[in-house]
Amino acid sequence: MNIIKKEWIFLSYFIPLFAVKLLDITSDNMILKIIGVLCLGLLAFNITGIKYRIQSFRLFCVLIFFSIILVFTSGKQGIFFSVIMLFTMQGMQQNKRIYKVCFWVGLIFLIIACINGREGTEVSRFMNGEWNAMIKRSNLLYVSYVAIVSLYLFIREKQLRNSELVMIGVISYCMYLYVGSRTGLGAVIFLLILIFLLRGLRFDQFRIIKYGCALFPLICFLFCLFSGINYGKESFWDILNMMLQGRVEQNSAYLDRYDITLFGQHIYESTDVNDFWVLDCAYLDMLICSGLLFSFLWIVFNFIVIKSMYEQKRMIVVSILLMYAVYGITETFLPNCFLNMSFFIYGQYIDSYFYNREIEKLSV
Repeated sequence: MNIIKKEWIFLSYFIPLFAVKLLDITSDNMILKIIGVLCLGLLAFNITGIKYRIQSFRLFCVLIFFSIILVFTSGKQGIFFSVIMLFTMQGMQQNKRIYKVCFWVGLIFLIIACINGREGTEVSRFMNGEWNAMIKRSNLLYVSYVAIVSLYLFIREKQLRNSELVMIGVISYCMYLYVGSRTGLGAVIFLLILIFLLRGLRFDQFRIIKYGCALFPLICFLFCLFSGINYGKESFWDILNMMLQGRVEQNSAYLDRYDITLFGQHIYESTDVNDFWVLDCAYLDMLICSGLLFSFLWIVFNFIVIKSMYEQKRMIVVSILLMYAVYGITETFLPNCFLNMSFFIYGQYIDSYFYNREIEKLSV
């Protein structure tokens, strides 16, 4: 497998940070900070090895400037590093070499993370109308597993067999038994059902299905916002809150505590049982912490990308994008490119968009 220079530049930036995120090393850890600085330094040293179209370069200058503003307003660096990832992806299109390297490296570090996290804790979960005891490990293990599954599907996009989907389903259930993440298992089941439906039936002939898919992230966003606003008004929201382990109540508490601003704000979080404040919802985290402008851009951009992938009949990619949209209801990692593999598709779309515009100009 021959890897060219611009691919090495991308991998030298992405792989080290991808690996440490799979090991559940957070932004507060000095290891991640050091590796982040080294990866940015190495990228700056090799920046001349990446060729950019003038319009895409201008776009990324704006996006990088915007992401730097969000670092100061929200106190989170994930969006900045994700924009840099998109910056380094230019000119690579659908690159299976990149997917394969990321898949095998990710698989190795996922196994290490599973071994390191084998000490679980017994917790209570609301299932089938009653509370049950179960062994629980970090949800990030399942998030990491879903990232590896997504990379595998990117590799096998045009040759994927139904037997492979069944295999993924079996492994996903086994992973659920080990980790205990019901939302993670639900996201994978949702993904597999979507792939079966969108590939097997002629849904691509119906505009309502296309626009339903494109609007799905907005639907998820509105669901989180509406449930948070209406929590406590009807018993249905209390039951939903129990099923989602208190997330709806926390969404409601954050909406009451913070105003919505254009560029976001620092938010208080604590896992202390006597002062528990955890915003475990990507959409409200975007809205409250990263701001109204970023939330709007995220929803609009996902609409455009999903619609484009649907029109290209890339139904496996559409299914992955919709699966991550669902996952964002119960986790906050959506703007993080090292956990959300949708960013590979985002990078492809941006690159192909400016490439097609360049071709159109030359043909005039």
